[in-house]
Amino acid sequence: WVGCSGNAERAAIRTASVLLDPARPETAIPVEGFLYEPETGSPERLLALSAFRGALGLEADAEGKARFRERGAAFLVDRESEAEVEALVPGTGVPSVRLRTGPDGRFAGSITLPADALRSRLVDRGFTRGWLPVAILSTDPPGEGWVQCLGPEGTTVVSDIDDTVKDTQVLDREEMLANTFLREFRAVPGMAAAYDRWAREGAAFHWLSAGPVPLQGFLEEFLADEGFPAGAFTMREFRWSKGPIDDLLHGDPAAFKGRVLDGLAERFPRRRFVLVGDSGERDPEAYGAFARRHPGRVAGILNHRKAGFEANGMGVWAVPEARTAEVGALFAAEPAVTHCYLRPTYPDWRFNVFTMVHADDTARCEEILRGMSQRSGVADYGVLYSYKEFKKVRQLYFTGAIARWEQAHGLKPGAD
Repeated sequence: WVGCSGNAERAAIRTASVLLDPARPETAIPVEGFLYEPETGSPERLLALSAFRGALGLEADAEGKARFRERGAAFLVDRESEAEVEALVPGTGVPSVRLRTGPDGRFAGSITLPADALRSRLVDRGFTRGWLPVAILSTDPPGEGWVQCLGPEGTTVVSDIDDTVKDTQVLDREEMLANTFLREFRAVPGMAAAYDRWAREGAAFHWLSAGPVPLQGFLEEFLADEGFPAGAFTMREFRWSKGPIDDLLHGDPAAFKGRVLDGLAERFPRRRFVLVGDSGERDPEAYGAFARRHPGRVAGILNHRKAGFEANGMGVWAVPEARTAEVGALFAAEPAVTHCYLRPTYPDWRFNVFTMVHADDTARCEEILRGMSQRSGVADYGVLYSYKEFKKVRQLYFTGAIARWEQAHGLKPGAD
């Protein structure tokens, strides 16, 4: 949802997608959302926020409490029922439409645009094409939402968010809640770059999460900041009701995603889908069932499973010069060692053999290094741990930049 605010009322507009059929003279642009008042500063809201945090069992420091006040407040807004909303696609000459909110503050309708007027307003946004702005005129100042117009054919990447592109830890309730409400959102390394490549090759994106819709604005901002492609957004509707708090926040993700996917297949009957998710929220089951219901419509299913190790320790060894070849070969044969180097020593640095060891935690790293010490007879060693990764990319070869560097340094292109 893209929120647009005034002095009191705000409108949240769903980031949507629509089929742009060149054979049709007109297209109905969907306008969906809800109207609400935040009232975040009232004593009643502050008390409700405290009760909400208590129901979740969250203990927080000052920074976490401030973040919870911002995110948690999105669950405690007053939705405006039986109110009028005026929507417009600016710059097309097509008159605005007036919609009314229902008992839950929701509004839904469409603005019909002639093909020429529509195409004249399409813009690029977030590495993807075909976006149309939708303005809400009922708030002061007017706000803006977005609808992506997609051709009849092509590929749409339908991607989960939690533990697919955002590190949430959904299988650990305490960590999941802290990562959702108290901590800065963290991207899964490498996913933005992968999605960017797909977007540049022409793929459209649809973000599909079983998380509650009040978090959508925060997630859209996070994805944009991390360099993910813009896409339509679908999250699960949230309403306060009796029952366990976890059921209100999550529900049945497989059933929800199955319904949304069926709707996409119906609205875009000739497009194919690449489905990306993780095993924590039953994405493989939902995606597999969809593929069986719609044979030939799924180009691929990618299940993002957590892999790798939490601890990476660089073992540094002071090995007698006469034994470096022997010890180096011994260390290189260790299954837990991925890199093994011989490097020069210096007056203030005695270590000359380096081994990168990977394990589930630092205790296991050190256990591995102790075993290597015992087997090699090298007792003088230490371990260096990394605590922040600033950059990790693959080297690109045979590029224009490499050729220019070789030429500037008098090297023959392609030489070692």
